[in-house]
Amino acid sequence: MTAIREKFRARVGEPGLIIAPGAADVLTAKLVEQLGFEAVYVGGYGIASVAHGLPDTGLVPVTELIAHAGAIAGAVDLPVIADLDDGGGTPIRIRHHVRLLERAGIAAFHLEDLDLGGGKHLGTDERLRPLEAAVANVQAAVDARSDEDLLVIGRTDALAAGRGLDEAIDRLGAYAEAGADLVFAAALHPSDVARVAAAVDRPLLNTFIPDAAAPDQLDTSERDGARIVVHSSSAFRVAYEAVRGLLVELKAERTDRSLGSWDTVRAQIDDTIGARAWRRYLP
Repeated sequence: MTAIREKFRARVGEPGLIIAPGAADVLTAKLVEQLGFEAVYVGGYGIASVAHGLPDTGLVPVTELIAHAGAIAGAVDLPVIADLDDGGGTPIRIRHHVRLLERAGIAAFHLEDLDLGGGKHLGTDERLRPLEAAVANVQAAVDARSDEDLLVIGRTDALAAGRGLDEAIDRLGAYAEAGADLVFAAALHPSDVARVAAAVDRPLLNTFIPDAAAPDQLDTSERDGARIVVHSSSAFRVAYEAVRGLLVELKAERTDRSLGSWDTVRAQIDDTIGARAWRRYLP
């Protein structure tokens, strides 16, 4: 895992956008690898909704986020970028969780500055931690790692909390000064990437926003200075829509004839998971 981290840190310092599709499960992550992407993203929204049927509002323990991302990291030879939520919310908890995450083989993780007691993704007003406390959390994350190639990404949710772009930039600058290797402003629109990238002296990670007004946002984000764009929820959104469509058909028409050939799909899945390699261990 150290070699993967070392290579990924070097890659982040090179020109060219890194596109990291999101994966909420190992099979999707292996598809990401098979199709030639440079990294895979494991977000808290996917883990909460797909694995637990819960909203992404801090209900999944940090240790479970780490275990889920670690299972994916153990199954692919790609750097895994993980969502650590608030890391537990205090420096001592963050120190513990970063050490667990490092042992799990994660290459990079982001740490947010939301006070999760104020809600998240529930349509309520979101609260930020005071800047001093958020900076102390980033410093704890940086200090906790024993492998300097583990990338710490300082994340602010200032935009989602209604604080505006100026505060988001100020917070990212403070997290950079605290030692964060990259910065990430959640809900940053592609049209504002250039301003953030110019204002903060760290590589910028951004999320792909499902927005018909910005269909070329990967190209514009690269042009404007983003280093990594995570396509966080698209894969399991497609999976949800497909499974729901199948179940509607099965319920209404008592058939699954809209599906492709199972033999064909089974062969593709077996290829993705490397099933053939296991045959030699059979008697």
